[in-house]
Amino acid sequence: MFHIDRVLGTLKEMEESKFTWISQYIHRDKQRFSFSPGWTPIVKIGRQWYTFGHITQQHPKSATWIHDRDFTLAEVFKCLNSDSISLNHIWVCYTPQKLDLDKEVLRIVNAMKGNICSVYEDSVWREEDMRWLFLWDAKSWGPMFEIVLPQKKLNIPSHFQVDIDTELPQEEINTRIWECFGNNFFDWSLDIPGIWEVLSMGTLNNQQAIDIRIGIWNNKRSREAHRKSLTSLN
Repeated sequence: MFHIDRVLGTLKEMEESKFTWISQYIHRDKQRFSFSPGWTPIVKIGRQWYTFGHITQQHPKSATWIHDRDFTLAEVFKCLNSDSISLNHIWVCYTPQKLDLDKEVLRIVNAMKGNICSVYEDSVWREEDMRWLFLWDAKSWGPMFEIVLPQKKLNIPSHFQVDIDTELPQEEINTRIWECFGNNFFDWSLDIPGIWEVLSMGTLNNQQAIDIRIGIWNNKRSREAHRKSLTSLN
């Protein structure tokens, strides 16, 4: 069974966070949450489904186990101990079961027609077997919602992730995170030639449930440059 409680728990923590840079974008109605960078929600997430545009997506199944305990966003924020943190985007990753990637991308684009947010793609990292889409209101520089679509053959577990920007150098991020959670917390990093490592990812929890992950960007990443590089699909 898909343990959506972990996703809802993370959203609840975001909504109740003392940090307004994250809590202002999450709204709750009983057990349903919405992510609203502007006036209109981009995504609504409930116990059995989440919606964007007119698409209702069932939560996928996942069963993995890595950490022997759960970490919380609050613990990560406290560990980083920085006033420079801001929410860049939240995202889901799922594998289309019946459609190829091009058709799933088209389905999402059509679903978002008439919505205040348009669909953009990170074409720099586009591959034949994986696509990175962003739902974003380009008139504002608020947070985005990302949809990662891998092909089934890649066997990438479904997961939910929170990505934050910081002005900290990578060495400082590593030192602070490793002191709190150990030096095996990060399990993936993004390296850009000429810039070096700009992003580190780790798992908050994934005990026989969907992975809840966090991505921490360092001071070598330009938020403005990344968003200007996105390609509109509308």
